[in-house]
Amino acid sequence: MAERSALWTATEKVRELLDVIDQLRELFHDKRDGITLPAIAVIGNQSSGKSSVLERLSGVELPRGEGMVTKCALVLRMCCDPDLKEPFAVITGGTVKSKRIALGDVAANINDITSTLVSDDIKISQETITLQVVAPHVPDLTLIDLPGIVYRDEQASGAGGHPQIKDDIKRLYMSHIKNESCVILCVMPADVDAATQEATLWAEEVDPKGERTVGVVTKIDKADITDTRLGERLLGRGKNAWKFKLGAVAMRNRSQAQIDAGDDVQKVSQEEQRYFESHPGLNTLPSADRSNVLGAGALIKKLVAIQSEAVLKAIPQLQSDMASSLRAKEAQLAALPPACTQPFECHVTFNKQLDQFAETIRDVLEARHERLKAFKTPANDSESSAVAVHQGSADAAMTPRVTSSDTRDLHMMPRLQEYFDTFQENVREDSRVIFDADFHADVKRELDESRGPSLPDMPNPAVFKQFVGRMAEELGDAAHDLAQTVHDYTCTFCDALVEQFFSGFPSLHRFVQAALHDLLQESFDRTKAHIDEQLELEAEEFTMDNYYSQQLLKLRARIAEEISEGTYPASWDDEKALDCTEGLLEPIPPKSQAPTPSRGTYVSYVSTPAPATSAAPNHLDNAGQAVLNLQMQLFCYRKVVHKRFTDQVAAYIRLHFPRRLRDHAREYLHRAVVQEEGQLQCLMAEPEHLRNEREQLVAAIQRIKEGMKMVRAASTGGLVASTRARNG
Repeated sequence: MAERSALWTATEKVRELLDVIDQLRELFHDKRDGITLPAIAVIGNQSSGKSSVLERLSGVELPRGEGMVTKCALVLRMCCDPDLKEPFAVITGGTVKSKRIALGDVAANINDITSTLVSDDIKISQETITLQVVAPHVPDLTLIDLPGIVYRDEQASGAGGHPQIKDDIKRLYMSHIKNESCVILCVMPADVDAATQEATLWAEEVDPKGERTVGVVTKIDKADITDTRLGERLLGRGKNAWKFKLGAVAMRNRSQAQIDAGDDVQKVSQEEQRYFESHPGLNTLPSADRSNVLGAGALIKKLVAIQSEAVLKAIPQLQSDMASSLRAKEAQLAALPPACTQPFECHVTFNKQLDQFAETIRDVLEARHERLKAFKTPANDSESSAVAVHQGSADAAMTPRVTSSDTRDLHMMPRLQEYFDTFQENVREDSRVIFDADFHADVKRELDESRGPSLPDMPNPAVFKQFVGRMAEELGDAAHDLAQTVHDYTCTFCDALVEQFFSGFPSLHRFVQAALHDLLQESFDRTKAHIDEQLELEAEEFTMDNYYSQQLLKLRARIAEEISEGTYPASWDDEKALDCTEGLLEPIPPKSQAPTPSRGTYVSYVSTPAPATSAAPNHLDNAGQAVLNLQMQLFCYRKVVHKRFTDQVAAYIRLHFPRRLRDHAREYLHRAVVQEEGQLQCLMAEPEHLRNEREQLVAAIQRIKEGMKMVRAASTGGLVASTRARNG
């Protein structure tokens, strides 16, 4: 055919580039390497005439039948060889590799391969069949045929269609047409409104301006014969026009009667031309326009031109894309843990990771956090292995903070200081108020019950000891909560480091994590034992620090002034007592006419504030003074106990958690892992998923390098030899 021969001549300058693109398509067929190639994808609703269009272009009969016939992508490579005497095809797909067949056997072979790719559960396969047609009458053109879109599930396979069939088709479509370098060949029948066709709508989804869409209007003989504007509409002009930037082409393909009669392509083309000449809306088009919008020849010319331009533009972009993909794959491969198969390799790798683990701990404890910046930031998720919150603390305020993707949560010393500050607040909040009526009544009752032969201001020492014991009991809960919280936080801290340095070896990761948890449990047990011992010490009243005496002197002096002014106890509480001992109270201003009480005058102590209408007492009786003395002594001694106890507990925690990690974790882990011969090699055996990932990356790198070699040869003029199989 002269028309087709001319088309072949027009593409000779790019045919070897097209060979390269087709080779790359086979090389990167699974799209996992991140390489996108220029393509022309054929889409359309079921029964839109899509298969007939492909048959006209290739001269090969494709599968036909009731319901959905095309169930996977078909890459149709048409290769023109003008001197070929016996056309043939080569088909690849499923388990079939490069099988040479006669053109008359194409449909049967496609059906056979398709049956191996689909099943009752898989109606649409994401796999691809490649069909290469080598003949003298075809253009140099590669198209990707996609399954026809169904309106209803039943269209796919008759009654009882697959419930996700349309979603599966759309997913397959989008995997191709979302690619910006993919030209969309949208097939739509002339007797259906294009705006209602899913094919048109899906094309608009990814190409809203129609810049890379070609319209193919089939069944043009079913268009309104009186539509004198049909040609104008094909040119994209006026109302109801097919407006695509790359244009639209009308075709009249074989009817079912012609298919049954076995009419060949040449006869169909002749009848198509007669119809164009007889239609009043088409026969008035200028000759130049007719050659662009009418018939298979116009479509072939348009597609070959589009493909030639795309192929020429693709080479530089492909070089850049493959270089980027190669760097990414090589980086992924380098990030994988080394495949350790020999004992020596295992020991070297383990010791290296263990050293980095220990060095990171030392840096963190010295507030050097540079190493943490390279950490993978874990998700804010309770399931995250790196930062999952370990529950156990009864105090919500003490819950470990390691729950976000911010590596500042792994800054151990600032976090511990936060816990210590909260601990001090909890100790204060858990302590009984000393300067209130209830405590006053308790003290008075105990003093009354222990009264013996002593002066009024010298109560039984057993009463003081009894209240000191109660104070010690108040400290226990807050201290144990702190120890539990620090233990939980340190576990999450260590989990994050183990995830960073040992995640490449899952068995070793789990073993090291468990060993560290054992070490931290020992630290917790030791801390708890020290806390319990300290609580026993605090139950015995003792101090050599004159801090107690200084605090008591301040408090006595101020309360004496308050009594003298008649404002005690109405204006007094623990907060004021604390401010007094800390030197935060303003001096009491002198009263110009303050009455001087007569010597030897006494008033009774009132345990609750005096009414506003009565004068506050300015003296205490012996019993009241004894109670007040003991309250002041207990308040000041409690300050000593709190200061001493909180310091001691914090010191124990720093000793048993961060310092023990720094000084003993590496040795402890090394001993635990290598204590049994062969255990390390077993723990570092590469798991199957990592082995598969490594193999896939190595294969991908090899594919990309091979592709880069092809493109480099093409771009420098040393084009690779054509892979078209000609003359057998």
